Amino acid sequence: IRKILKRKKIPLLVGGSGLYLRALLDGLFESEGLVPEKSDALRRKFLSEQEAHGQNYLHERLKTVDPISARKIHPNDLRRIVRALEVFTLTHKPISEQKSNRVGIRGEFDCRIFLLDRNREELYERINHRVNVMIKAGLVAEVKRLSRKKLSQTAQMALGIREIGQFLAGNRSLEQAMERLKKNTRNYAKRQLCWFRHEKG
Repeated sequence: IRKILKRKKIPLLVGGSGLYLRALLDGLFESEGLVPEKSDALRRKFLSEQEAHGQNYLHERLKTVDPISARKIHPNDLRRIVRALEVFTLTHKPISEQKSNRVGIRGEFDCRIFLLDRNREELYERINHRVNVMIKAGLVAEVKRLSRKKLSQTAQMALGIREIGQFLAGNRSLEQAMERLKKNTRNYAKRQLCWFRHEKG
């Protein structure tokens, strides 16, 4: 960004990931060593508790220790709920309190954010078409190749991995897997729009 500005040009950052945008503008506090590394043992404990007590158990628990984070995190976003509980358990401080230590570029530069918001029907048609194109371009072979590797938890959650993985495991037909991928991608697009509506500026 600074190199581009030195050339008297305006930097444009283009993409769909709200988290990367937020990291750039406001900083990601975890990268500054303010919170502990993840604890696999603690995460397994939380997940087994959720399994034993029901779907909203961990979110309700988060409400008691960090109501600010609980309001911001959707009850179905198990990964972020577990992380918030993990940080609180290890530091005895709510993750929301620690986030105030983040530093990004928002205060340093005049940042403008633009969202291209397509007609919902057109957006969904494009998503459905894109899945068809991805299948023709070799998505099944790609997922098969990836299934032989040890993927991170984040990579395992990528759209296409689980859906096509279920087809490869014989649990769904390819048509069913494609329909599920289209549906999950449409839901993801909906969540993206929701995310950006809550972004500052």
